[in-house]
Amino acid sequence: MRQAGRYLPNYQKLRRKHSLKCLFTNPELAAEVACLPFEYFSLDAAIVFWDIVLVAEAIGFEVDYIENIGPVAKFTKNRKDIFYLQDTVRKIKKKLQVPLIGFCGGPFTVASYLVDDIKRWIYEKPLELHCLLEELCLASIQILKMQIEAGVNAIQIFESAANILSSSHLEEFSLYYIRKILRSISTLTIVFAKGSCLFQEKLSMLSANALSFDWHYDLLELRRKMPNKILQGNFDPDLLFAPKKMIEKTVVNTLQKMEDDPALIINLGHGIKPHTPLENVKWFVDCVKNFSKCSLRVLS
Repeated sequence: MRQAGRYLPNYQKLRRKHSLKCLFTNPELAAEVACLPFEYFSLDAAIVFWDIVLVAEAIGFEVDYIENIGPVAKFTKNRKDIFYLQDTVRKIKKKLQVPLIGFCGGPFTVASYLVDDIKRWIYEKPLELHCLLEELCLASIQILKMQIEAGVNAIQIFESAANILSSSHLEEFSLYYIRKILRSISTLTIVFAKGSCLFQEKLSMLSANALSFDWHYDLLELRRKMPNKILQGNFDPDLLFAPKKMIEKTVVNTLQKMEDDPALIINLGHGIKPHTPLENVKWFVDCVKNFSKCSLRVLS
């Protein structure tokens, strides 16, 4: 999930000086933002600071960010280069000595920002929607290859709108395009789909190296069903509003249950919320990093 955000004081300082789009598209600023979490936490990897909707600018949309609304896209036919993303990746790699994760949005999720009521399009304009998804798919492949060439160590596909789809529509409008992306990428891959616990079996059949889950399903049960996949997740972001003792107990209980699972990436099941207490994020990270010490403390 995106590591940098409004819960970081230094991020807020940058936002007072620059628009959100400027932070996303200016390589110097985007690299600075991507590195901000490392001023506060001992993290094992970084993620590029960018936004999934900006891929739409490569196929003729203009994307802007409206306060308290989010990304708003307008079709202008003016296709833009996204080469600045390569510069962002290279600058982050120079600043940090940890693995870097690049990403894109699932084509269906990005499309949900570009058209009104995308579920109506599924029924009323399926051919037009498939044309849009195909364009987004091809643009996403190019953007991921660009990030890989610049030095990212893995890529993640975020299909955050998957939970609004029926099982058959998930296959037709989402997973079909994710498979095309995965076939085109030659590096470690992670797939996150919101509501993923509803369609675990379909996700397990993807060629992705890792699957990232939200907090609606038990990690141990997921491991039993997917013994050969790397699992990522799946702590509830709202846990970080809890007292520190509860955060610690939840982390310890989960990690004890997983018994030193060698193919587990600890993460939240979705993004960090804007008003999350900074000290609680640090406490969560420290509890994970110092699991054996925390375990003894909880048991005593």
